[in-house]
Amino acid sequence: MPCLEIKSIKFIIFNYSVKTITGTSISEDVQYWIDASAVNIIPGLLEGISLMNEGGEATIIVPSDLAYGSSGHQNIEENMSLVFDIVIS
Repeated sequence: MPCLEIKSIKFIIFNYSVKTITGTSISEDVQYWIDASAVNIIPGLLEGISLMNEGGEATIIVPSDLAYGSSGHQNIEENMSLVFDIVIS
């Protein structure tokens, strides 16, 4: 099965858990979906998911500049790298 390409993403459902690079849990076992617009997802996660196959599992480490950068987000500190455990449905 070929890897997904960002341009070919029509609709993907995946489950994820995310923590900071220092180990602080942010979210656990969340189901999420993206469509071709993929506007509500950080660039590093989108890039990682685009390399996965249906049914695939991966740990994706997203550097801060491909996550929330110097602005941070809610309970995520600025310049914090994130670690996602992903399962593509």
